[in-house]
Amino acid sequence: MSQITYDYEKILERLSALFPASQVRSFPMQTSNKKNKEGVFVGKPAFYIDARAVHQRLNDTCLWEVIYQDDPRNGEDGLTSEGKKSILCGIRILIERPDGLLEWVTRWDGADNSDIEGTKGGLSSATRRAAVTWGVGAYLYDVEAKWQPMKEPLPGKKPAYFVTAPRIPNEFLPKGEGTRARAAKPAATKPAPTADKAEAKEDAPTGIKLSAAQTKKISDASKGKDRNAVKPIYAAVIAGELKVAQAVEKILALPNETK
Repeated sequence: MSQITYDYEKILERLSALFPASQVRSFPMQTSNKKNKEGVFVGKPAFYIDARAVHQRLNDTCLWEVIYQDDPRNGEDGLTSEGKKSILCGIRILIERPDGLLEWVTRWDGADNSDIEGTKGGLSSATRRAAVTWGVGAYLYDVEAKWQPMKEPLPGKKPAYFVTAPRIPNEFLPKGEGTRARAAKPAATKPAPTADKAEAKEDAPTGIKLSAAQTKKISDASKGKDRNAVKPIYAAVIAGELKVAQAVEKILALPNETK
């Protein structure tokens, strides 16, 4: 596992890194209503990563937590004008400011509840979309979709499954992964991105949210102290291992930073 960082540029660089083929999923983004001239149904795949892959990338990169709330577009009946429940997700990441102090930065996005998975699907989808605002899997939107053969559908239905699981092009895989992926089992193809029970548990917030007053206490105590010595103490507070008052005492006991 990579060591977490507070450096803003490094966080963005590591979050936006390519995912291995084993973590990339696909679903039919577009399908034909009839057979082509070769006598087969075809469809275009879209590639995505599930919420578990998002969580692992965040866990390996930075200190973070997730926030969910109702979409303000929801009316009095709790639904949007389209008749669906919409959920907003904010992903908060702890970064180091230019002055050396640590600060939470939040980026938001949202999604409607899933027709299949309900609220659980909505939470997972909103999490993935919020992660994209941090660069996690954002490159997948640049993959050019190509028509691929699909299995014969039931009468009156559109085709829902590819004959062979689509494989993301080599240029969208980590260096060296393209060669290894040819011998690996292709990623499973799903009719639509969904989440499982284990994923729902991982949607729980991580870390502890500090109030503005608590953050200020730590920031005030950190003035003039070695930032590298302060970081692990602050991280211990976020992880719930230290109380704010204990952290302040430890920080104040640190020697002043030498110029």
